[in-house]
Amino acid sequence: MTVDNNQNLNLDSNSNLVFIDAKIDNYQTLVSGIDHAEVIILDSAQDGIQQITEALANYQQLDSIQILSHGDSGSLQLGSASLNANTLNNYSSDLASWSNGSSEHMG
Repeated sequence: MTVDNNQNLNLDSNSNLVFIDAKIDNYQTLVSGIDHAEVIILDSAQDGIQQITEALANYQQLDSIQILSHGDSGSLQLGSASLNANTLNNYSSDLASWSNGSSEHMG
């Protein structure tokens, strides 16, 4: 997991966070077009759900979280992990923890 060097990591203030799966073709172009957000690149060889969970544990308040990745009908690919009806229960505690860093604006 890497943080884009052009972004300031601010762990205590309200902020916007964008996760981008490195498997997206030319993801660097997406990174260069993102303003007013911190960017974290998901390592495609690692479990992306775990990477997101670990990153979000460092935040107290976030205004928004966006995830840019690939998927199919009923499935989302995050790094080496696939989130779908068959794997949802395996990740339920990780997914539930994602809301812990959100501000009331994310509701």
